[in-house]
Amino acid sequence: MIDKQRQMRKWFIYFGFLFLSITTNAQGLINITPAKVWLDNNGVPINAHGGGVVFFEGTYYWYGEHKLEGKSEAQFADGGIHCYSSRDLINWKDEGVVLSVDYKDSTNDLAYGCILERPKVVYNKKNKEFVAFFKLYFRGVGYETSNVGVAVSKKPNGPFTYHHKFHGGGSPKGSGDFSMFRDDDGRLYHLTVRKPDKAFVIGKLDSDYYYPEGDYQVGKGIELHTEAPAVIKRKGVYHMLGSGSSGWKPNVARYYTANSILGEWTYHGNPCNGYNNVDSLGVEKTYGGQSSYILQVQGKDDAYIALFDIWKPENPITGRYIWLPIDFSSGKMVINWRDTWNFAAFSEKKSEKRSFVDPQSPKDAAPFMLPDSDNLLAGKWTLDFSDEFNDNIIDTNKWTVENTTRKRVDITLFADDKQVEERNGNMFIYYRKSTINDTAYNAGRFNSKGKYAPTYGFLECRMHIVKPNGHQMAFWMMPEGSGMKAPEGVDGTANDGAEIDIMEGNKSNAYSNGLHWDGYAKPAHKSNGALMKTPGIHDQEYHVYGFEWTPTYLKFYYDGKVVRVMDDPKLIPQVAHFIYFSGSCFGENNWVDGDIRKNEFIQKGGVDKSYIDYVRVYKNTTEK
Repeated sequence: MIDKQRQMRKWFIYFGFLFLSITTNAQGLINITPAKVWLDNNGVPINAHGGGVVFFEGTYYWYGEHKLEGKSEAQFADGGIHCYSSRDLINWKDEGVVLSVDYKDSTNDLAYGCILERPKVVYNKKNKEFVAFFKLYFRGVGYETSNVGVAVSKKPNGPFTYHHKFHGGGSPKGSGDFSMFRDDDGRLYHLTVRKPDKAFVIGKLDSDYYYPEGDYQVGKGIELHTEAPAVIKRKGVYHMLGSGSSGWKPNVARYYTANSILGEWTYHGNPCNGYNNVDSLGVEKTYGGQSSYILQVQGKDDAYIALFDIWKPENPITGRYIWLPIDFSSGKMVINWRDTWNFAAFSEKKSEKRSFVDPQSPKDAAPFMLPDSDNLLAGKWTLDFSDEFNDNIIDTNKWTVENTTRKRVDITLFADDKQVEERNGNMFIYYRKSTINDTAYNAGRFNSKGKYAPTYGFLECRMHIVKPNGHQMAFWMMPEGSGMKAPEGVDGTANDGAEIDIMEGNKSNAYSNGLHWDGYAKPAHKSNGALMKTPGIHDQEYHVYGFEWTPTYLKFYYDGKVVRVMDDPKLIPQVAHFIYFSGSCFGENNWVDGDIRKNEFIQKGGVDKSYIDYVRVYKNTTEK
């Protein structure tokens, strides 16, 4: 038995500085603070990792992995299943270890040294029995072959008795991460990733909830290597939250829906938005967590909470929890980061959400796509963001004007608020020589970072770009999180974020588009830029540059015509990106036509310009 006083003292020393982050009153906790240390009724950090929650007779029971103090994952940190109870989902009472590993009998299936992970408990009404399921790897075997362990109890707070095991997924190698989902008719399903091929499969259990009944079926539409599934049924539609496979390291969340538990499933990309300021991680790493469960809040209409775990394999007992409310107001799952929240979040009026649509945008605005460019159905898109630039004042709810300095080999480039101006129905970006010294130049830049960052949609701007002569204009996007930072953003794909160049006006009668990913430092950095030949691009005042972004492909448009398509799954960003407009200047280079130091108009004090008539972002309204 753990000496709680001794354990408490150690935790206070180790986490003392974090305890102040949990909002309390005299009665206990009143808010959930994601990613912060969460204390139980004894003042000890909750020790229930990778688990789930059951509601029974007015009380919630939270079951999770009990991690042993002072042990890393490599040193056998698994001690069994720990249970906590609560009536409000905020204040939790320690119910103790309800299923322990066996510290005496090395031949027991649960002998200490086994790996016991991701417990899920389901109540069987027929037998009036609580059934616990968990990933079980026998002592000394490692992760190659897995079992699903099963334990039972007549009481929600245990103790549980180990009952038996089975190979999940219909494979002799077993299965990995899983979700147990009980449907409206009482049937229980085991949704899991099969070993060794990593296919996602779904199987039905018998009426006792003991063993699989019949063959597992492949979940059609669910990508290989989908782990950490969490499933709910809402208004007749099955929703599944999951992750990719990257060991203990976090990755991009995955979201699927289906009209039948057996599929076919439709992929919707990453449902997460926002940024975890505690760990400085964004949605490209799922705030630093991995999904474990989706909890329905009792007594609240349409109220669900997404549960994630922050893993700490070197010291697993210090792992933390991210609980966030799910917004289904659009019919689809949306998870927004909150530094702190309580159940008033489920009563917030959705109409109070800020609109990013310019009221001066045309009521019938639609993406500009020519019929011969695989034109999409009318009514498929709705305006989600727009700025018509008609107000002669920059909308700071949407845009931030940069004040930055960039040093190149032979010039220094300054951006400030004097180089960006909204007037006469356009947003202007100016290029000029600075008065600081002979090698200093100015060019404007502005972006929507931290204010508006879509995941998927159709982006479009009508713009006049400067004819390059040592300077250029760019319309692009960047990830909100660390997807372009090294080393955390280096994973061999653009899924966690990329520099998306919709238009870079670097050549006369041409422009470039494409992606950069895995940071900017060699040898990790990768790119696939391409030059679009557009004779006369500078002769006409405006052109329309479009970008269609879906979970499965990217399309680049020029004046309504598709000029490039990308459909390699590794190159499709799956996280939120903000919008960027930037002017740049270059000295001697092999990228932009000309050298700003030899641009006679600029050298004589002239001010050149690019200008944007409008920018609009549409969301797909018919995607299922």
